[in-house]
Amino acid sequence: MKKIFLLLAMAAGLSSITLTGEAQLLKKLKNAAGGGGSSQGATGKVSEKEEKNIEEEAAKDMANPLLDGQPFDKQDDQKACGIYYATSPVIAVNGSKTKQFGVQKFLINRVKNENIVYEISTAYAFDADDKNKVEPYKVNRETKYFKWDKKCGMGSLRYISDCSLFYIDGDFTSKINNEGKDVFPTSETKVMRNLNEVNLHLLEPGIIIGYKNIYEECCIDPKGSDYDAAKAKAYETFHKPIIFYTKEKEAKAKALTLQQVQTIFKTWYQKLQGMYNAGAGGEELPAPGAAASSSLFSAAKAQVLTAMKAYLAKEGMSQYVPEYAYIYNNYSEFGPITMPHPQTGVTVTSGRTVTFYVVCKNLKTNAADGRKFFDTDYVYFWVNLGEDVKPGQYNSQNFTGKWYIFNSQAPIGLDKEEAMKYKGK
Repeated sequence: MKKIFLLLAMAAGLSSITLTGEAQLLKKLKNAAGGGGSSQGATGKVSEKEEKNIEEEAAKDMANPLLDGQPFDKQDDQKACGIYYATSPVIAVNGSKTKQFGVQKFLINRVKNENIVYEISTAYAFDADDKNKVEPYKVNRETKYFKWDKKCGMGSLRYISDCSLFYIDGDFTSKINNEGKDVFPTSETKVMRNLNEVNLHLLEPGIIIGYKNIYEECCIDPKGSDYDAAKAKAYETFHKPIIFYTKEKEAKAKALTLQQVQTIFKTWYQKLQGMYNAGAGGEELPAPGAAASSSLFSAAKAQVLTAMKAYLAKEGMSQYVPEYAYIYNNYSEFGPITMPHPQTGVTVTSGRTVTFYVVCKNLKTNAADGRKFFDTDYVYFWVNLGEDVKPGQYNSQNFTGKWYIFNSQAPIGLDKEEAMKYKGK
């Protein structure tokens, strides 16, 4: 590869890495952008000279004040917005994939959306010359799962757009032995990894970590039977994290060692798997519905816990003890709906039904046979209550004022914080 030199980009006064002769670095980046790369180094090796030039360019970007005047969401509930720097240089590629820039300073901003969505922008997102434009990179996570991730230690963000940002990472190759199994590793390389190959994790406000770890990449529980110690060792030896940090968190971010990052991810994933295995996979209670204030259902609300207790006993689920209930919505105020009468078994038509969510404390084992159930302290049920009518009749004047449960879905696990959210509503 011939000599690398710097050109000033138009209008914004920013510089770009330009290669004379055959653009080897850009060619590698194009290949990487096309396929997203792989854990086996398909993104292309990086030479020492290429790495040095990227570092020099990124150092200039860190001193560039262009991003400092850009607005960002200071009301973000995750407190993740602001100006960030990276612990290692990043390569940004323009939209037409004809130019690449060494960068190390970013604006991270929340996008107004019902889910958790952030844009990661370089100074080149605001370049006056369209030829230099580098589109912001978007990451997101459905709100309820992001909250669940955070309960386990970190909020996880997944890519939702094409990414023109690359960082230099370690990688390895493996070979197949005589028994047809992978042997890890056989060699180490440095590669340009597309940022969309890793999930970004909000460790705390001001520190975001991107790391190609075996637990997420291969869905391997460190305590699981499919744990491959040799493969895990290869991941931990060669893959390096990239950490984004604000000025206020610079010292803390730079003090994080590779071993500490590995422990953070291993612990986070173990907790996450434990929660899902317990049957509480990021579930959230739905908010009370409009029917909650309806006087039509006041009698149902007064009777639902007693009805639920009887229902659970009948179904052999007495390990769940009703704690409280709230009305989600009315299924139908004046039906009609056909159902068996709970005492006589005769099919009757009732016109007043209501949907409840019932939160129950989980005793975790069934006293009768000792079977293990959810490990979570609470579960909830979605149940339908119908108001009893005189057998064989449907008339609003014939309602008895007695409510009973005529169907329910299986229990879903909840942690205590989520379980208590609507108590008293």
